Amino acid sequence: MSISLKFFIAIIALTPFVTETRLGVDYFYSESSLLKLAFSSIGLLFSLLLFLIVNIRNKNSHFYHIKPFIPVALFVAWSFVTLFWVNDYILAGELLVQFVVYVVGLVLAVNLIRNIEHLKLLLIWIVVSLVGVSIIGLIQYYFPNNDLIQHMFLQTAVPGSTFVNKNMASHFLVMTIPVSIGLLLAENTRYKVFVYGVSTAIGSWFLIYTVARQAYVAITIEVLLLLLFFAVDYFKNSSQSLLNIISLKKTKYTTLIAVVLFLIFASNFTNTGWNTGNVKLDRIQGIASDDNNPRIPAWVNTIDMIKDHPLTGVGIGQWSVKYPAYYDKSMKDVIFNEKTRAKKLHNDYLEMFANVGMIGYIFLLWLALLVIRRSWSILKNPLNLNRIYYLSITLGMVGFSIVAFFSFPIGVHYPALLLFVYLGLLWFEDGREALPVKSKYFQYLSIFAVVVTLLLTSVYSYKYLFSKHYARLANEYAIHNDFSNDYKLLAKSLELMPESWISNQSLGRLLLVNNQPKNAIPYLLKAKSIKPYHSFSLLNLARAYEKSGDHEREKKALESLVNFDPKNVRAWGRLTQIYVKAGSKDKANAAYKNMKIYFEYFKNRPGFGPYYDVAIGVSKYVGEYRYAAYVYNHLIETQPFANNYVNYAVFVDKYLNDKLRSRELLIKALELDPEFIMPNYIKENYDL
Repeated sequence: MSISLKFFIAIIALTPFVTETRLGVDYFYSESSLLKLAFSSIGLLFSLLLFLIVNIRNKNSHFYHIKPFIPVALFVAWSFVTLFWVNDYILAGELLVQFVVYVVGLVLAVNLIRNIEHLKLLLIWIVVSLVGVSIIGLIQYYFPNNDLIQHMFLQTAVPGSTFVNKNMASHFLVMTIPVSIGLLLAENTRYKVFVYGVSTAIGSWFLIYTVARQAYVAITIEVLLLLLFFAVDYFKNSSQSLLNIISLKKTKYTTLIAVVLFLIFASNFTNTGWNTGNVKLDRIQGIASDDNNPRIPAWVNTIDMIKDHPLTGVGIGQWSVKYPAYYDKSMKDVIFNEKTRAKKLHNDYLEMFANVGMIGYIFLLWLALLVIRRSWSILKNPLNLNRIYYLSITLGMVGFSIVAFFSFPIGVHYPALLLFVYLGLLWFEDGREALPVKSKYFQYLSIFAVVVTLLLTSVYSYKYLFSKHYARLANEYAIHNDFSNDYKLLAKSLELMPESWISNQSLGRLLLVNNQPKNAIPYLLKAKSIKPYHSFSLLNLARAYEKSGDHEREKKALESLVNFDPKNVRAWGRLTQIYVKAGSKDKANAAYKNMKIYFEYFKNRPGFGPYYDVAIGVSKYVGEYRYAAYVYNHLIETQPFANNYVNYAVFVDKYLNDKLRSRELLIKALELDPEFIMPNYIKENYDL
């Protein structure tokens, strides 16, 4: 066994365990498994380098080629072409690095896995990863309050194991559990059957507690397809069926029954004890409903994006950049607002189509067709003694395909890497074309190209990781008003990644808050160029122009904002004030009307800030006191806090001259909070 093969298997097996930790102060944050991406990209490129170096010393060196290489290469090439029309080069770069890693994984799988022993060894170590990840996840589930567990693994949705989020972990599980089942069915010795039975049970046990609906659907379909395949194969091929070949003896029957019974037990045993409820079933039933699936509006709106860019797409990795211009185009996306913005679409098929257009998608469809044809040709052949391994790999790819419809496994990175490794494994026996490599010049050139790619990837990973790291730390310091450290950290972040939207935006806003609007403008303009449809960027830019006295540019920035986000209450409110000041009565009336319309539109929508301060402030500015009172009434209904009642009381006294109503509101404020410290001038005027 070559050293390059050992290294390749090690990288595939270890990547799932690379994760973020809270141990220490300066821990990393991840939005799309960046540490896993960095580790696997450097590791696999190094493995490829080892392979090429070993090959150059071999007189009969050759390179294996398979048909999928062509559409994969064309797709990656087209993805690079789309760089000509992207805005956010960092998002594009992240996805392109992922694609390079996938290609390398595919190439290595095709060229290093050369016999059944190699294949089994790789599959065994994938199952080892499955068990390790699952055990970590189960510990997180049963000991959620353990400080050590909490700090060892960064979590956004427990139990996420080493994948940060439980849904992300489920993507990994639906691709690896079928492999464990395949090894269970393929082995005949009792202890191996027992081992793979245990690994299948542990992986499935963890999957239950992820409560990931798309994963539940995927694993159900995988099991049904497995049973259907065995049934059809048995009746069609009789004595040569796979059931006869794998010889399902008493040990296997017993193991499979034990696994099923254990999972029935485990599904009802929670960290709080025995639970006979149907919570998990309810989650599955709600996967397709509008109320429980806010993904649908985003899908529908993304179709509009595709219609506007059908051939070329919006550019690789640019869906999240362009989506703010479409978030409410055909359906109301109730979870999208100024603060909560989707970074990924919960449908990789639609997001990828939006990114690369029909031209790029044709190459993906070509690839899918080749994979389907290859899987079908293998699985229908009763003479192939290794069909059980191919079947488990194929089911893993099916699992990925299903969750990709409801989520974003490509964004999680490792499941997509595993997908391309599986793809290469489909051709490990035949279908590979050996291409002799006789030119030493070509071999040395290949080594040079890999070395350059490895260095560039390493540098990019370092800069990307630490740029994000400094930006996130700056945010923590900002929360505690430590602006001196904030400046330093954001400067470090921009030094590493000048194209970072978050760092440009954060530094611009920091300068703005600290009364340096002119210094803030260049950074906010850069942020706007990277994400031209981000309302916060334009609002901050407009505010900077306002503070620097450039009201004409402020107006243009706000008009640009309402052009793509016509429901932006803050923008219409400020435009109302600008138009009034400029004497543009018609424009002011129209802007004020829009502000009121969209305040009403947002005020009862969950997850949205209802913009009370804007509606009240602007209404007072234009003399519409009755409407301001209406907004105040809605405010105290939805947010019945003492401070809101006091502010409303002051308004009623000053603008409506109703001291009786004002006193009633003040008394209500004290009833709500007897400890509320009333300002002295109010105490004196109202004898409280």
